[in-house]
Amino acid sequence: LHALGAAVCTVAQGTGETTARVTHLERAVATVLESASTAHQESYLHATVRARRGIFPELLIACVLTAHAEDGTFLVGDVRQTLQRMIRREVRGLANQVFALTEEGRGSVCVKRGAGATATFRFVDATFEPYILLRGLEAGWTTGRAPEHLPGLTAELGDFERAA
Repeated sequence: LHALGAAVCTVAQGTGETTARVTHLERAVATVLESASTAHQESYLHATVRARRGIFPELLIACVLTAHAEDGTFLVGDVRQTLQRMIRREVRGLANQVFALTEEGRGSVCVKRGAGATATFRFVDATFEPYILLRGLEAGWTTGRAPEHLPGLTAELGDFERAA
């Protein structure tokens, strides 16, 4: 995220402005994502490939924005609450989708500890979380441009900006 701050300043300076604007942020996000590690880009692509009604891009953002324990772990129930606020509808079967993030087919971006309702998850690579947030910025999650398939997100935008 430090790279994002530097990129915003560079973009603003390049336009001759001394105040950063949303348009500078949008261009800076694109620049930082283009220069992100190949590993992060590939992990994100594997994790978010859509499968019948899958919501993996949104799920990853919800996993990042959900409150984490000191050791970086999170619970499926907490992710469900965050995701339901984001997409404004009930979500079922989320445990299977979160668990899928631990499997090779989804890039093994998370690991699971424990079993059942008390199982916890965490990201394998903590540096992947800021990349996910940047992908969320790219999609408009914090600039008020919610993805077309998720209308009405802006009402709760402040909650997500504080969580990030």
